[in-house]
Amino acid sequence: MCSSDLYRKVSRICLLWALPLLVLAHPAVETQIGDLSRAIVRTPDSPALYLRRGLLHAQHGDRELARQDFEAAQVLKDSADVQIALGNLYFSEDDPVRAGEHFAQAIQMAGESPSAWLGQAKTAAALGANELALLSYRTYFQLADNPQPGYLAAAVRDIAPYDRQAAITLLNDALERLGPVPTLTKLADKLKQVP
Repeated sequence: MCSSDLYRKVSRICLLWALPLLVLAHPAVETQIGDLSRAIVRTPDSPALYLRRGLLHAQHGDRELARQDFEAAQVLKDSADVQIALGNLYFSEDDPVRAGEHFAQAIQMAGESPSAWLGQAKTAAALGANELALLSYRTYFQLADNPQPGYLAAAVRDIAPYDRQAAITLLNDALERLGPVPTLTKLADKLKQVP
């Protein structure tokens, strides 16, 4: 058997092994969306069902259906979760102004929501509202039970160009709380090198 025959056999085996995974790549999400659609038919006045289905649509990449579900949930009962979902949707569509409006509304509704503060921080940074970004990132860090190092690294990168000392303070606070997370320690080393 020559090497090209062996290659073809191995390729076929790999393809046969991977085919079920390819076929089942999205049905779980589609099944969940179908289940939620049936539940909405039975209980059309449940904002939680619309919100959950909208989140699945957003994860699946169908932003228009996500927006429709989020807005339906908002009509039924506006909540911080709905505002955060809309904010994340608009932010993913590169509309930080509209996203920021929704995150600000979420903060008014639930000032203790780390997700709302994180969303506001990201939109403020995107808009160049540096002081608001710093305040929002600090608040997120204080409120989150398990603040994500990647978000904190992004915060430090956003803040460092205009307020290096505030970025170093935020980074030191994060290292103290989270320990020596590689992403953050590398960033600390980088900040020490740059005057």
